[in-house]
Amino acid sequence: MTFLLVMLHTGTMFAVLVCFWPRWRQRLGSREGTPGLIRPWSFLTMLVIATACTGILGLGLKVTIERLVLEKLFGHPHGEVEHLFRNLPLIAIALFTVGLLIIVAGLKDEEPGTSL
Repeated sequence: MTFLLVMLHTGTMFAVLVCFWPRWRQRLGSREGTPGLIRPWSFLTMLVIATACTGILGLGLKVTIERLVLEKLFGHPHGEVEHLFRNLPLIAIALFTVGLLIIVAGLKDEEPGTSL
């Protein structure tokens, strides 16, 4: 199961890199004084901060799910988030919900100057 999860996350990472690389390269252009450009160190700082926030929130959510939901609510002695992957209806509902959120977010009109 761990190998599958690693491969899924690796594929997601490469998809994000391929999708956003043209925008990042444009934003990291070398012309000074051009509006919308970000200095490379500023970009890296924002990337590190975003990664740290994601890690902290992810770890907190993992602990919450394992301790409160799986151990206390469902009575698993050693609740692990991986137990949720065995519940196919739950996974189907979660994937459907996330798909709907992505579609709704894509339908939102982009305001000028707010794109990455």
